[in-house]
Amino acid sequence: MSALVARPFRLLGEGAVRAVRTALMQAVSAWTADWGLAPALVDVDVHRAWDGTSARALAWNHGAQSNGRRAWLAVGPDVATGLQQMMFPADPSYGPVGSATPALAAAGALQALDALLDALLRTSLSSQHNVPRCGAAVPATSWEYGSGALVARLAFGSRHFHVLLDGPAVQALVPPAAPLPALRAVDVAAGVADVPVSLRLQAGTARVGVGALLSLAPGDVIRLDKQADAPLTLASMSSHPLFHAYLGRCRDEVAVELVQSHTPVGEVQ
Repeated sequence: MSALVARPFRLLGEGAVRAVRTALMQAVSAWTADWGLAPALVDVDVHRAWDGTSARALAWNHGAQSNGRRAWLAVGPDVATGLQQMMFPADPSYGPVGSATPALAAAGALQALDALLDALLRTSLSSQHNVPRCGAAVPATSWEYGSGALVARLAFGSRHFHVLLDGPAVQALVPPAAPLPALRAVDVAAGVADVPVSLRLQAGTARVGVGALLSLAPGDVIRLDKQADAPLTLASMSSHPLFHAYLGRCRDEVAVELVQSHTPVGEVQ
């Protein structure tokens, strides 16, 4: 017999998606300011991990975790090249001497990319410090419907990479919902006191043949299954018994006298 395994089921609203995008955009803006780049050069798009299958097929080559929250990065080898081209655009008036390569520009781009990835992981994991990276694989449950995970796609120019946040990481970035106002106390008994209720009193039943029924005439007597001095049952319209009662008269109207209750006092059926 296999053990029962339970997991949280989180269907993320647009508010959660916006909150994560805002947090990542703030990290990107701080990074662009540090490196002298325009924030508009980097675009951030966030979607639920189970929407589509393209992100699942990516090579998730970096992972990190902190305080029960986990995040992963999928960064291709062309990302640093694209960042270098954005940071150090080619200058036709200058060329390297002989066969020299612009090693300084490449090193600067790698350093800038490393700083960006650290900033994104800190933000994704709600950490104040850099989180060590590892090559942990992404659990298959992250892609399941209702996992609570989000995928962010960051693009600059034609180059892009992805960040995956698991459910606890997303929840840490979503502000808590405002508490609902307390409901006003309602006096239920007073609210239903004037609601009319129909009651049913059955004096008895009889079984007669069809022939006898067809021959009945005014003045004939049909014997019921109740004795004349036996209490009758006063019931709700759904036939739930409420009281024993005796049939009688009040002034010029037929009435009943209640003698025993079927329902505890104050209980509504």
